[in-house]
Amino acid sequence: MNLNYLSILIQTVLLVVLGAVWFGPIFGKMWSKIMGFELLSIEEQKQLEKEITPYYAVQAIATIFYCTGLNIIFNLTHGTANHFIIGLMIWGLIVLPTLATDIIWGNTKKEYWTMQFLLVAVYQLISIMLVALLSKLIMM
Repeated sequence: MNLNYLSILIQTVLLVVLGAVWFGPIFGKMWSKIMGFELLSIEEQKQLEKEITPYYAVQAIATIFYCTGLNIIFNLTHGTANHFIIGLMIWGLIVLPTLATDIIWGNTKKEYWTMQFLLVAVYQLISIMLVALLSKLIMM
């Protein structure tokens, strides 16, 4: 199996940027509401921002694994299935059920379950399709 590590690195950078934009300028206010950040004082928010900063590195490492895993699956199915169909199957059969159980058993208030589900589900779909597209383009 041949993995293109440069492609995986590019995919990782794009997904980290996508996440920063998705959960920042685009849906940041909604995400803050879902997570309860708006209930914190300004000082508590600033302190939380300082505390979570190191976790961005953890997110980047997790995203490398995410992109590598998707590329392995796409590589194994190359020639037998469309990357986008495989991506949709991963999203629908693995990501969505996992997301639903994470929300149900997580700390999210019930009134925000649907909003959180849709926000993260669409983000994950875009992420998977972006990796599928880049993986397909580089394999051509």
